[in-house]
Amino acid sequence: MYPTGYSSRANVEEAEGFGLEQSGAGEPRCCYEASSCGYVLYRSLQKMGVDCEVIAPGSMPRRTGDRIKTDRRDAKKLAEYFAAGLLTACFVPDQQWESARNLVRSRADLVAELHRPNARSICSGPGGMYRKI
Repeated sequence: MYPTGYSSRANVEEAEGFGLEQSGAGEPRCCYEASSCGYVLYRSLQKMGVDCEVIAPGSMPRRTGDRIKTDRRDAKKLAEYFAAGLLTACFVPDQQWESARNLVRSRADLVAELHRPNARSICSGPGGMYRKI
């Protein structure tokens, strides 16, 4: 059974319980494509008792020449492939692991920023503490 409607919800709290009591098809299942937004949606859905998977973007089968990307088309393909079992789920880290990963990435970004010429003049100005790393 393929879903018939697709929507994008901006707020998890707003979407809480949306359609779950109306569906008589058994336990609700869902998936979404991994992005830079983290795993907040995954954790919220798990707390609500919804079986959720985060899908690796690279595991989406693509046809050659299929270059049109819209949210509606992507959602439809994601739902169809998920129902058919053709997608690969990502590893979802716990909150502590995700925080550590974000800290390491932030530090790497800061170090890269400090090596840019504009950042040196900003950091070595009045009150700045630029130190070559």
